[in-house]
Amino acid sequence: MLYVRKFESAKDLELFLQDKILGGKIFDAEQKLNVRNLTLTFTTPAVTITFPNTADFEAVSIAEIQTEAESQSSGRIKLDKTVGDSGRKFRFILPTDGDVFTGGTAAALLGLAAGTVGANKLVVADIAEVVYVDGRAYTLVYDA
Repeated sequence: MLYVRKFESAKDLELFLQDKILGGKIFDAEQKLNVRNLTLTFTTPAVTITFPNTADFEAVSIAEIQTEAESQSSGRIKLDKTVGDSGRKFRFILPTDGDVFTGGTAAALLGLAAGTVGANKLVVADIAEVVYVDGRAYTLVYDA
C-alpha cells in the first residue's frame, strides 16, 4: 500500500525516514512547564528519568528540561529547532536508535509518544518518490 506524507523541511523528511520519535508539540523558547516529579520511561536500556520533586521544577524552561534529562541519561532526549521560526520554536525528539520509550508521566506534556526509535526506518526500496513542491515543502510517496 502506498502512503503520501508532506514535510515542511528537508530536516523533517530526514528525521521521518530515520524513524526518530518527534514530539508532537511545539514550544516557544521561553515557555515554562511544570514537570515536578514527572517521569520519562525507557525499557531498553532500562532508564527512568525523574524530574526533581522541588518547587523549582514547577516552572522550568524547555532547555532546563532537556538539561535535567541529559544529566540523568545522556542522549535520550534532545531539543529540535523547528524550521522557519527564527530559532524560537522547539520540539522534543528521541534520537537514539534502539531506545524503547514506554512513556511516563511527562510524555504527554512534552508531546512524546511511546515507541522504538529507528524500528521502522524506511529503506530506499520503500520510497516511490520524493517531490520538492513550490520551494516550500517535500512530499514523500512510500510503501510501508
